[in-house]
Amino acid sequence: MNAKTLLALSSAVLLCSCGRLNPSSSSPLDPSSSEPAEPSSSATTPASSHTQTSTSLPEIDYVKVFCETKWTNVYAWYTDSQKIVGNWPGTNLSAYDQDWKTYDFIDVETPFNVIFNGGGKQTPDLHVTEPGYWWYYQDSWYRENPLVPETSSSEAPSSSSSSVTSSSSSETSETPPAPVTGLDNRHRTWYQLLVYSFADSNGDGIGDFKGIANHLDYLQNLGIGGLWLSPCHPSADYHGYDVKDYYSIDSKYEQGGMTFAQFLTACHNRGIKVLMDMVLNHTSDQHPWVSQHPDWYSGEHVFSGSMPDLNYDKQEVRTEIKKIGKYWLDKGVDGFRCDGAAWIYGGGGGWNVESDKFAKTVEWWTEYATYLKSVKSDVYLVGECWTDLQWVEQFYGSGMSAFNFSASYWAKDAMNNNAPAKWVEECVGHQKRVREKDSNAVEASFLSNHDTGRFASEMNEKKDLMLANALNVIAPGGSFVYYGDELGMTGDAGGWKDQSYRTPMPFESGRTNGESYMWRNASSTTKSGKSADADARDSSSMYSSLAKVIKFKNDNPALYSAKATQVSAGNNAVGVMKYATADGDFYLVLNSTGSSRSVAITGEFEKAFAFDSNGEVTIAEDTVTLPSRSFVIVKASEALSFQA
Repeated sequence: MNAKTLLALSSAVLLCSCGRLNPSSSSPLDPSSSEPAEPSSSATTPASSHTQTSTSLPEIDYVKVFCETKWTNVYAWYTDSQKIVGNWPGTNLSAYDQDWKTYDFIDVETPFNVIFNGGGKQTPDLHVTEPGYWWYYQDSWYRENPLVPETSSSEAPSSSSSSVTSSSSSETSETPPAPVTGLDNRHRTWYQLLVYSFADSNGDGIGDFKGIANHLDYLQNLGIGGLWLSPCHPSADYHGYDVKDYYSIDSKYEQGGMTFAQFLTACHNRGIKVLMDMVLNHTSDQHPWVSQHPDWYSGEHVFSGSMPDLNYDKQEVRTEIKKIGKYWLDKGVDGFRCDGAAWIYGGGGGWNVESDKFAKTVEWWTEYATYLKSVKSDVYLVGECWTDLQWVEQFYGSGMSAFNFSASYWAKDAMNNNAPAKWVEECVGHQKRVREKDSNAVEASFLSNHDTGRFASEMNEKKDLMLANALNVIAPGGSFVYYGDELGMTGDAGGWKDQSYRTPMPFESGRTNGESYMWRNASSTTKSGKSADADARDSSSMYSSLAKVIKFKNDNPALYSAKATQVSAGNNAVGVMKYATADGDFYLVLNSTGSSRSVAITGEFEKAFAFDSNGEVTIAEDTVTLPSRSFVIVKASEALSFQA
C-alpha cells in the first residue's frame, strides 16, 4: 500500500477503514469514565447481520489513536498471527503526542481491532470488515454512518453523526471530525478548491469528487463549513470556464464510483455546504446555443473570442439561466459562486465597469437572487466583481454577496506598514457600506484565488502568513480559503501565469498530476516543505494555527453576522474592533506590527481567544501584552476602553 491510511480513534476506540471515505463520528466514550457511554440508537447500526469471517482484511500502515494519558495499555489484534500483542505503545511502535493527545502507530503490520483502557479488554471481531466508523459497546460492534459501496450509484450515505463541541477555544479537538453545526447556511468559512487539482482517486492524474471526499477529514479538521468547487460542467478547456452544457457534470470528475450526487451527500453528512461555480456571463463557443439561438449572444467577448457573452436583454436567456439554477438547487447544491458577475452589461470595455450600465447588471442579479431564494430560502450566492471596491459594495444591492478583492491588500498593509488600526478601519467601513445596501449582507474576504496568485508568494515569513490567514477568517462576515493557502503553498508550472497557482494539492495520497491538465509538469510546495497531511498532523503548523481560529469562530457563530465597529486605543499602535452580538460583545485587539505592544483594558472582561504566531499573548492586571503579529479576543458584557 503506497499511501498511508489514517484512522481516528476517539477516546481509544478504533474507527476501522478500508481506505474509503470516513464519515464523521461522535465519541462513544466519556473520557472521564472507563465505561462506554450509551450509544445513540439513531446513530448506530448493530453489526449482528455480519456472520462470516473475512479472509481479506484492510491493509493499514498508519493508525492515529486519540487517547488520554491515563489509558496506558492499548492492544491490537494482529490478523496474520491471530493473537493479541499487548502493551502498546512499545518500542518502535508508537509515540505519544502530548499536544494532540494521540498515539501514532506506524508500520504495525495489520492492526485491525484495538482494545484499550487500562487493561480492560474487548473481544476482537473479524466480522467487522466493512468501511465505516466502528465501536464496541455491550459485547457488540456498532457501525456509525454506513457507507455506500463503491459500485453503487443510486444510494447515498446516511446522515447520523452528532456534533462534538470543545469547551476550549484554543485547543485542537481530540475527537474525530464532527459535523459543522450551528451555523447559518450563508455564515461559515468556505474553502475554494479546483476539482482537477485537489485530489485524484483513480490514478488518471486528474482530481475528482471521490478524491475530495477521501480528504474530507482534512477539510473538516480545518473547520471548513463549505466548499466552492471550480466549474464541473463539460467544457472545452481544463479550467471549465467555457461551459458546453449547464445541465451535466463532466465525466472525468465522477471517477472511482462516486457521482456528484453522492459527493453532495458525503459533504452534507458532515455539515459541509457546496457551492457550484456558475459561469453565466458567457458560454463556450461550442455550446449548442451558439448555433441554435444566436440571438442569445450579445456579440461581446469580455474573456476571449472562444467565450461569447450572453445577451441578458433577451427574456429567454434570463428564463433559461434561472431554470439552470433551480435545476441544481433541486439536486441539493447549496448555492453558487457567479463568475464574471460585474460584466453582464457593459463588458465591451474589458475589466473596467461601465458605470452607466452597472445598474442593469445589479438589476439582473437582483432578479436572479430573488428567484433562487424563492426556490431555496437559505441559498448562498456570491458574485465575482473584480473591480473597484465601490462597485463591489454597490453589487450588494442585489441581495447577493461579492468577493472583497481588497482584503489581501489590507492584510499586507497591516503588517508591511505597521497599520493594525487601518486594517480595522477598512473592515468596519466595508461592512458599514455593504449593509447600507443590504442589512443582511454577508461579507466575503479572501487572500488568494485561482486568478490572483498565491498570497504566500508576496509574504514570505511564516508568522506573517499565519497572521494573514487568521485575519482573513476573523474578519467580519464569512471568508474563503483558497486551497493550499492554509499551508503557505506555492507552485510553479511554467507557461501561463495562472497555471502557477492552480498546481496539485500536495497530499501524500491522491496527488494529481499537473501534466494531465496543464500540458507540463506542475509542482507545489508548502511553507514547511512537508506534505499537506504532515502539516495537518503538526500542532505547530500553519494549518493547525488556522484551524484554531476557524474553530473559535465556529464555536461562536454569532461572530459571522456581528456588527463591527472600531474602538480607539489612544493611538495606532494597535487596532481594536468590537463585534456586537446577542451573546455579548467581543473585542479583537490586534498587533500586526513587528514589535511587542502592551494595551491596558478598563472594564470587566474575560479572555476568549489568543492568536500568537511569534510569542505568547499574556494578560496581567488588566494589561494585555501582545507580541508582534498577534491578537487577542476578549468578551465583555459592558463597554470596554483601551489604551495602547
